[in-house]
Amino acid sequence: MLPNTFASKFLITLFAMIVVSTSRVTMATETETQQEDTAAIPQFTSEIARIDGLANGYGGGNSWLAAAEGHREQIEDRLKTEPETAQDDDFVVFSNGYLYGKAWLLDYLPPEFFEKTPHGEAALNSIKTTKKWLDSLGVHLLVVPVPPRMEVTPTSVFKEHVDLPHRIHFIRTLLEHGVHTLDVLPMFTEEQSRTGLSLSLKTDSHYSNAGVRILALEIANSIAPYTPPPGDDIALEYSTRGIQTDIKSAFTKHIQDGSPVKFPPYETAEAYSVSDANGLPFKPAKSSSILVAGDSYTYIFQNVSGHLPAHLALEMKQPISHVAMGGGGATVPNRLARMGKEEVAKFDVVVWVFTARYLTRPGWDKNPLTD
Repeated sequence: MLPNTFASKFLITLFAMIVVSTSRVTMATETETQQEDTAAIPQFTSEIARIDGLANGYGGGNSWLAAAEGHREQIEDRLKTEPETAQDDDFVVFSNGYLYGKAWLLDYLPPEFFEKTPHGEAALNSIKTTKKWLDSLGVHLLVVPVPPRMEVTPTSVFKEHVDLPHRIHFIRTLLEHGVHTLDVLPMFTEEQSRTGLSLSLKTDSHYSNAGVRILALEIANSIAPYTPPPGDDIALEYSTRGIQTDIKSAFTKHIQDGSPVKFPPYETAEAYSVSDANGLPFKPAKSSSILVAGDSYTYIFQNVSGHLPAHLALEMKQPISHVAMGGGGATVPNRLARMGKEEVAKFDVVVWVFTARYLTRPGWDKNPLTD
């Protein structure tokens, strides 16, 4: 029989070990829970550091908000100083020829950070829910909150380059939560500086076809590690040809319906039409390893087979599937739910594309996806 003093020490030590062990299990469980969202952080460290560098350029902290307020003041001042003949109640054509909806201009710069608005929180939760659902199916998600014209072609509104706080902060937050997110603005800025090409349309809110092609290239580079190369039985050779097409925007249609101000009814834009090896125009595939889902940024130039899925097929050398609706970036989870788990699980990658302007708008709280 053990001496009482030794037995007491042994029991105390044993009890302490049990407590420590239990504590470690609890801590480990809490840590694992905390890391569920941030498991992929190391993969995105350099991108987070780049965004932090942008914040530091503004002085860090609340200076992002100050910068946003400064941008908003520039827009409001410009709206006041442009000639009255160049605007009506809803739209304005600036002296450089760029047409904007006034409310849309200010939508890009909400008075507060998106984190402080319910819509931004809903967008974050919806994307996290969608990623978790796709992860359970073994499907990789790439999120692309595309920058608006005022970022891509800042001289259409501002005097200098801008990084809109709600978009860039949203990208950083998604990266922190382990969501693969692509910021295409650096490549757009570099390409415009190098070539002098305009990557934005003047009378429409979308990109030029050159902008669409760069967007496709950036997406292709981002998803390549998650997409097996096509087998010889489905590998496709695509070709392009330059054409001219008329862009009739929602802006100009609305203006013609009732505005006394005469705006150009459309602009003529150069586009590259994508065809397969047989010379047939690109058409989205019913079955493929890549699904492009989103809003109108995915189908501008669709009328000439020069839209995003077509140019992504050109870059990836394989079929691309496509679902979209105008203004429907937030509704992608609904489209996936309607397709069903069995169909969605056939994809290797889902590319979710939407204009960053909708981060500040409602519609994100209706996500039907569950485990």
